[in-house]
Amino acid sequence: MEAGKETCVGFDEGKATFAEICDSIGAAPSNAIRMFVSVFNKRGGFPFDLSNPYGFNAETHSAMNDASSGNNLPGPYENIDEMFAKLDKN
Repeated sequence: MEAGKETCVGFDEGKATFAEICDSIGAAPSNAIRMFVSVFNKRGGFPFDLSNPYGFNAETHSAMNDASSGNNLPGPYENIDEMFAKLDKN
């Protein structure tokens, strides 16, 4: 691509949400895209792990997997006092 030449990208899905988020952080959508492209180019790719876009560490992923599968969860408890007593022991 020729340097200085503009590129137009059209997208409708998510455009309003993108604009609202940009506005909430005080950035114009065009500046947000410019920042993304700059970081993308400096890193030579996406500035985040596409398989882990929220940046959760291994321990958090493990806890989330346990919660969704029902593994390694304490309880059940008869009442809230029993739950807190068990938590206080740990």
